[in-house]
Amino acid sequence: MWGRHTVSELEVRALSHLRDMDLKMIMIDEVHNLLAGSYREQRRFLNMLRFLANDLCASLVVFGVNEAVDAIRGYEQLARRLDEHFLPDLSQTFDH
Repeated sequence: MWGRHTVSELEVRALSHLRDMDLKMIMIDEVHNLLAGSYREQRRFLNMLRFLANDLCASLVVFGVNEAVDAIRGYEQLARRLDEHFLPDLSQTFDH
């Protein structure tokens, strides 16, 4: 059924499916992996997140290590939409 479709056709189909599901929240784990891409790829990814959240009227929740905070802070259009919350480092509380 998927056959040969252009990326834009697949994007339209995916957005249609997400709208049909009445998606309310987008959660992305290990968002720090975006740092592996070039600056341009990082911006494209962050812009895509912003677009999805806006277009679908969905909340955006991302998880990652501290380095990801800098990447997101550097993209003001997305950074002002997110609140930062940090979990305590519990690695020192357990005996090894």
